[in-house]
Amino acid sequence: MSTHRRIAIVALGTLAGCTEDWDYSFGGNSQGGQGGETINVACGQTSCNTPAELCCIANDGSAAACEEACSANQVVIACSEPGHCPGAFCCVAQEGAAFTGTSCQAVCAGSQVEVCPSTANTCSDVAASCAPHPIATGVFYCQSPSPT
Repeated sequence: MSTHRRIAIVALGTLAGCTEDWDYSFGGNSQGGQGGETINVACGQTSCNTPAELCCIANDGSAAACEEACSANQVVIACSEPGHCPGAFCCVAQEGAAFTGTSCQAVCAGSQVEVCPSTANTCSDVAASCAPHPIATGVFYCQSPSPT
């Protein structure tokens, strides 16, 4: 990975309040390990123990699996609940019909929406409810009520 990409990712992660030391690699959406404790990331019908495993989901949202590295047509689920991002939000992003993964962000903006665990409504918007993401298998997000 180029030094410029690595610096940009480290800077973005630091600005977003992420405390985990992730080592992202490009070209296949593979991800190296993190320093510190193991995080259990929800992944479809199971969970992955990062940093030893990554939750990889096809960019159409199907076929979630724990793997050592994600392939080019998969995206990484870096967080699956608010507790994975101390002082920040776990955000799920999508571009059109393509799911682009989850990450810790200072604010979920643009096409990003806040992730929530399936068992509890922890949405920062009290009017929102926790619902299954329409594309990303096993990912739950804060769905705002439809305007009336």
